[in-house]
Amino acid sequence: MASSQTNHLSQLRALAQQHLQEIESEKAEEQAQQSQAEADIERYSKISSFGRKKLANDKSRLQDNEQYLPSDSHEQSTSDVDSKKQRFRPFQDILFRLRWDPKLDIEDYVVGYLERSEGMKEMPASNWIRDFSEEEWIPMHRRWKDR
Repeated sequence: MASSQTNHLSQLRALAQQHLQEIESEKAEEQAQQSQAEADIERYSKISSFGRKKLANDKSRLQDNEQYLPSDSHEQSTSDVDSKKQRFRPFQDILFRLRWDPKLDIEDYVVGYLERSEGMKEMPASNWIRDFSEEEWIPMHRRWKDR
């Protein structure tokens, strides 16, 4: 019985070693194919040899200038300022997402806008999205909030 177990173990080891060899050969094949693809891309790229040299020079200049970048403490303070100055998403993008994102219900949203003769007004976003006639159309720049 012990000999049959050792026989099974040796068969499993042989199978595992064969599998590992197959994996290594597949990896080597993939690397060869990738390097061939990169060589083909380089050869057939539309960048002229002059353009490639200029690109390489630009990269080396960029690496040389990295020594002049600010320290980490300065980067953190500027990133804090940048995060405070983030721009709002364009209203057209918001409307597009409300209209087509299945996770959002357009009935849950209200759009506030400036009506020139009546002041600030609100309307459901679903009404904003529907087509208006020329008389009742409200320009996007007069929208002042959406919630």
